[in-house]
Amino acid sequence: MVTTREFICLAAWHLFEDRELFDRYRAADEPERLGLLQEILRLEPVVGRLSRRATAPLRLPTRDGGTTVPPGELITVFVDEANTDPDVVGPDPYLLRPGRALELGPGAAGLPSGTVRTAVRVPPSPYWRRTSCSAGSSRSTACG
Repeated sequence: MVTTREFICLAAWHLFEDRELFDRYRAADEPERLGLLQEILRLEPVVGRLSRRATAPLRLPTRDGGTTVPPGELITVFVDEANTDPDVVGPDPYLLRPGRALELGPGAAGLPSGTVRTAVRVPPSPYWRRTSCSAGSSRSTACG
């Protein structure tokens, strides 16, 4: 999913497929509605993979203690995998569970409209990867 229109369609699809969810949404006040949309966005993230180049040395904790990513190295964050990890989001990660307590994530300012957040947990987890491409690699290659 890459556009607001696609998110609206997915949110509507979830609501129309689940009458109880639809009724809950219609009866809810704004904070609860936003929480419901947040949960849909967790399950259906706008971006499943996010790649960026380090602009300065970046220290990331790992299961083995930590690593430093040098400037220019490409890092890919696996948002969709983190958002469905039961260690991150709790039981039944592939089900919509409005009201799910998510303590992790970038917070409301980190996502569109400032109304939702994801459960992205980068370290210490397998949800980020270094990509073996140099800073001068072409965007038309597999380096992204």
